[in-house]
Amino acid sequence: MGKLCLSNTSVDILEVLKDEGRVDLIPKLNYFLGQYAKENILELVKIPQKFPSVITHGDLWTCNLMFRYSKEGKVVLLQKIN
Repeated sequence: MGKLCLSNTSVDILEVLKDEGRVDLIPKLNYFLGQYAKENILELVKIPQKFPSVITHGDLWTCNLMFRYSKEGKVVLLQKIN
């Protein structure tokens, strides 16, 4: 599945490059998606240690959030509801 998605993405990018008249970038893209990505994949997806890891919610709406306010009207607690 992942290989298919990457393949489709690279085809889309190639089409955009051709449409925009930037065929000069195609060899660089092929290199990046080929040899460079294979040699450096672990570095490309490595989680940086200087920032904390974060879990994100892909479909967050305001309806998914509950707020608790202080008497002064400031938010003191935010709770995500799934």
